[in-house]
Amino acid sequence: MKSKKLNVLRIPKDSILPTGKSDLVYHKTGQNQFVPKKIKTGFSSSEWVEVIDGLKEDDEIVSKASFLLDSESKLKLGGDKNDQHNH
Repeated sequence: MKSKKLNVLRIPKDSILPTGKSDLVYHKTGQNQFVPKKIKTGFSSSEWVEVIDGLKEDDEIVSKASFLLDSESKLKLGGDKNDQHNH
């Protein structure tokens, strides 16, 4: 017997950035301003994930761009490729 949950806050699976320790989304804090925010997730399907804690119904998040934002920040942390040592 399958049961359905009603009135569930759900977001697209592609909007979640799993870090290994927690799940993050990029939350809109102002015009063109986004900050990473931890969320607690519940049930998921192939396209959607239930959000148990960390977001409210009217919160705006980035969808499908979390990977690109995180990749860009990691590249900036890595330094210039010309900074390599020659031994």
